[in-house]
Amino acid sequence: MGLFGFVVFNEAGYVTPVEAVSVNVRDRASVIAAYNAEFNRVEPGSAWNGNIGECRSGTTATAYQLSVLQRVNWYRDMAGLPAVAYNTAFNQSAQDGALIGSAEGQLSHYPSSTAKCYSQSGLVGTSSSNLALGLSGVKAVDGYIDDEGDNNTAVGHRSWLLYRSLGPIATGDIETDGTHYSANAIYVTGGGGTPATPRDGFISWPPSGYVPDAVLYDRWSFSLAGRSASFQNANVTVTGPNGSIPVTVNDRSGFLETGIVFTPALPSKKVTTDTTYTVNITGISGGATSSYSYQVIVVHVNEPPTSRSHGNWGAATCVTPLSNIFRVNLSDPDGDSSSYHLVNGYGDTDNSLFQVTSDGIIQNIAELDAGKTKYRLRYEAVDSYGWSAQNSLVVTLKDPVVDTTVVCPGRKLTLSPNSNGGTHVEWNIPVTGSASSWRVSFTPSDAWCQVTTTSCDVTTLKNGTTYKVDLYAVRGSWSAPYTVYFTKTASNSGSSTTTTPAASNSGSSTTTTPAASNPGSSTTPVRTVVWSSKTITAGSKLKLSKIVVVKVKGTSSYRATGVCSLRKGVMSFNRVGKCRVAVSVKLKNSTKVLRSSKVFTVKAKSLPSRK
Repeated sequence: MGLFGFVVFNEAGYVTPVEAVSVNVRDRASVIAAYNAEFNRVEPGSAWNGNIGECRSGTTATAYQLSVLQRVNWYRDMAGLPAVAYNTAFNQSAQDGALIGSAEGQLSHYPSSTAKCYSQSGLVGTSSSNLALGLSGVKAVDGYIDDEGDNNTAVGHRSWLLYRSLGPIATGDIETDGTHYSANAIYVTGGGGTPATPRDGFISWPPSGYVPDAVLYDRWSFSLAGRSASFQNANVTVTGPNGSIPVTVNDRSGFLETGIVFTPALPSKKVTTDTTYTVNITGISGGATSSYSYQVIVVHVNEPPTSRSHGNWGAATCVTPLSNIFRVNLSDPDGDSSSYHLVNGYGDTDNSLFQVTSDGIIQNIAELDAGKTKYRLRYEAVDSYGWSAQNSLVVTLKDPVVDTTVVCPGRKLTLSPNSNGGTHVEWNIPVTGSASSWRVSFTPSDAWCQVTTTSCDVTTLKNGTTYKVDLYAVRGSWSAPYTVYFTKTASNSGSSTTTTPAASNSGSSTTTTPAASNPGSSTTPVRTVVWSSKTITAGSKLKLSKIVVVKVKGTSSYRATGVCSLRKGVMSFNRVGKCRVAVSVKLKNSTKVLRSSKVFTVKAKSLPSRK
């Protein structure tokens, strides 16, 4: 980050640092205990109360702020540096700086005065802080120490947090609700720090001694006090159990103090047994010593579920109970299986209306308010070792009155005798205007009816036969089914049994019953379109055949809407967001048309940017 200058801080704003578990890096058990204590704790809720649309940066809970400080001090303890304190006098600038990054969707230490949510306080925050986009809280701290990315070859963020003269810090954090990025700003240039003497006489990451493999990041760094030493002609070698390991030097200039950054080509950052790497740095000029040697002993530790990916299945407010609405995923770096639960805490406002399956599918327990499109939930993932991670999210449902691609299934399908000896079928409309017509089909049978009202009559059902009755709400080229099973008897026109709404009611893909040209046409839905489950990233291009395969003969036409486009059989995923792909198939030797669609979530290409 760029230096902004000296900022006077308020002595009354100091907060006593939260001490992480003290660690002795020469003691394997001590390192593992310290790691477990820090990384197996539940991060306090942020209680962020701002609003991006209104450019209100808001505040976060004190416990959340001190949790960030605790993570910073854990890394400093491992590196052989003293803990730093928290200064609340920097809170507002840090919070306002994070707000600008979140609102803009990009990072700058010196944003333009025309930037969204710009303020003078925010400029102070951005120019005085480590900045992260897409990360907040303790995860932002981990990201700064990792310092990946082409623009971070000098590991400047790591250098600030492991600076021997670092003074009191503050953190600004913006939580995400799916409409903007989460963001973080850790205020680091406030001054007030006393130069410390590092435990090893130098500062390195990973440090010498035992190091958990979970924090063994790709880039390794080594620095000395001051600017007198030069690493321009220095040579770095790393030796592992099987001999010399290739090393790429990323930076020789140092950031705050003189140093070198390098990347050893390790076979894997994860280990199964203790693995020792010996680092030798020679050819240093201008310093007290021209060479240094130290050992890094990597030990395996468990990691909690961390990597977040969510799948919004394009559900609408009119979904039937127990519909699949959303899929959550906190994947486990160790490959451990995880189970999911809704939990109490920040963001749990609407937990009582939903349930989550053990594999992370969120379902509504009962019918939802047709006029409410956003629900706040908090969930937890627990791995097979009992380590857990929690996350708050906002589930956004489509409004079928506004979104013309949404079709709401009917409700309370009932069947009764009519005066002609046939069967009268009647149903409820969930949302006014959500369907342009309704179609009822019976299987096995050629009986069907299609109307614009909410009832119809059929006459060809046979006594003693159990029928699968599909009620399709039709809106343009989209449809949504609702199903009951019904047995016709001689004494009446039948009795309906268990209601089983089709799984596609609320999913991202729907299949339309082929339109019948005459009453004798079969109306059983044809499910012969296979959709890909690939993870799609922004900027990627894929052949259409990698996205969808039609398994029936006919003439197919496709369309793509949202953040994607289709040209000459190639799908382009232009940016992060939702992409709907639809296919219509005019079946061969038939008047029937098969229609199906799926909504894909296009994700960011790489980890969030940090500057």
